[in-house]
Amino acid sequence: MAATVADSIAAQINGDATRPLDLGGVARTFDVTNGAAITDLEISVVIANGSIVKAGGGTMRLAGASANIASGATINEGT
Repeated sequence: MAATVADSIAAQINGDATRPLDLGGVARTFDVTNGAAITDLEISVVIANGSIVKAGGGTMRLAGASANIASGATINEGT
């Protein structure tokens, strides 16, 4: 079965450079469950003031401005 645009991303966090996702100066854990979609969570907003830790067997994609995280990212499970 071929994937379509509708089922390629299960959840998204969007924004722009004027409204970053402020993590409050700490590492925040995103627990991403593996679902039917190709990408279970896509983050396409500037991530500021903290780092991310990815947990869970699902796929998380950093797109656009969020791909450059100055404070870093840790992948514990999944992709």
